[in-house]
Amino acid sequence: MTGESKGPDLYSDYATVAYDASTGAVAWTRRYDGPAQFIDSARSLAVAPDGTKVFVTGFSWGSGTDVDYATIAYDASSGARLWVRRYNGPANAADLAYGIAASPTGAFVSVTGGSFGSGGSYDLTTVTYRAT
Repeated sequence: MTGESKGPDLYSDYATVAYDASTGAVAWTRRYDGPAQFIDSARSLAVAPDGTKVFVTGFSWGSGTDVDYATIAYDASSGARLWVRRYNGPANAADLAYGIAASPTGAFVSVTGGSFGSGGSYDLTTVTYRAT
């Protein structure tokens, strides 16, 4: 599961918890505090079809980039962070990711939400990353 939790600086961070499917015990927990160390809010989680990776996305304040999509890949068994990718749209304004899905083969992960375009309108924006 994923969401947000107050960090030591009193701003929210991504909080992701994995549970053992057979016992319900906590397997691992991870937090993400973006580069601005301000508000970070996880909104969606997906698991690779083969169960080896967990992908989390939401929005996170950047350093000079306003709010950006922030997407993280974790190793499903250990919780080790594999990568972090951020998307800052063309207007350098609010970019809010709300959904994520892994492709059927597990090779890609797509993130969707809204991003202010260069024309000043809020546009539906989908970004696809290689899962590796």
